[in-house]
Amino acid sequence: MTWTIGSVNLPLSPSRITHPHAAIINKFKLTGGTPLIQGLGWDAETLTIVTTLHSGTLTIDQLATNYLTPLKAYVGSTVVVTFPHSYHNGTWLMTNLEPEESNDAPDRIDVTIKFTRGSSIEIL
Repeated sequence: MTWTIGSVNLPLSPSRITHPHAAIINKFKLTGGTPLIQGLGWDAETLTIVTTLHSGTLTIDQLATNYLTPLKAYVGSTVVVTFPHSYHNGTWLMTNLEPEESNDAPDRIDVTIKFTRGSSIEIL
């Protein structure tokens, strides 16, 4: 199974994926009662992927060069996500890339990647 973000094939499957769906709402306080709630439709979709960049043969510098550098180039841009489960596939705006290194595991980089999408995406 291949997990691809743009031109980057992740070396391992994500350990966690969240893809919540939320509505946009307004709440109006009413005197002496529960609030009036106004539903305005769907909020933008979000997708969060938590994965590990690790290969038994690559150093941290090589992992950064092969995976982090190309992923970093997508932050603030649209990117095509292709996963074995087509439910998450499509064009997303990458909003955040958060790598984390640990002295306990000097041969891997844990990464959280966040995306969003709506009916259309406009990059200014």
